[in-house]
Amino acid sequence: MATSADKVRIRAHFEGPPAADGSRAIAVRLLIAPGWHVNANPASFESLIPTTLRTRVAGKPVRLEVRYPLGRTSAIRLQGKPLKVYENGTVLTARMPAPKLIAARADDELVLDVAVQSCSDQGTCLPPAELTTRLRPASCGFASPDVKKAPPHCPIGCSRTCTQAGRCDQPDPSAPLRIDDAHDARHHQQSTLRGHTGNR
Repeated sequence: MATSADKVRIRAHFEGPPAADGSRAIAVRLLIAPGWHVNANPASFESLIPTTLRTRVAGKPVRLEVRYPLGRTSAIRLQGKPLKVYENGTVLTARMPAPKLIAARADDELVLDVAVQSCSDQGTCLPPAELTTRLRPASCGFASPDVKKAPPHCPIGCSRTCTQAGRCDQPDPSAPLRIDDAHDARHHQQSTLRGHTGNR
């Protein structure tokens, strides 16, 4: 049976350099099939499932302040009220505090879960799903500001020296976490989420 995971994918990355307090901004882009959308957060009605971003480190939930866009006013109306929705390309943003970022580096993984319910522009909705992707910490993932080109044996993102084996002697502490673009195959229907399948 088709679920919302068949119409929506997610892609995540860290945006910009670390803030003065060491925190990092996370951006999660929604990749939605043409002719489909997901509910905004907050959803226009309590009976609708809002798009929600959650994070985990070492299997434990990490509470982040997530900024949800206002969404677009849809032509679909429910009880005479237009619905707020997210379309393809919508970006959810959050900020990860430095201590949580350090924990993610230690665990070598930050898990991002996005709960969605996709609906067609004609108002037909699929069962909700939870989409999962991962950001994997990398001490040498991107170029340091003071390194224009690393030696051939040195991973880009290392500071001035590295070993012949390709490991950093002095990893760049400001190097972003690299993206693991391979989406988790565990897209699954969420039985605990509110909502319904069918026509609005």
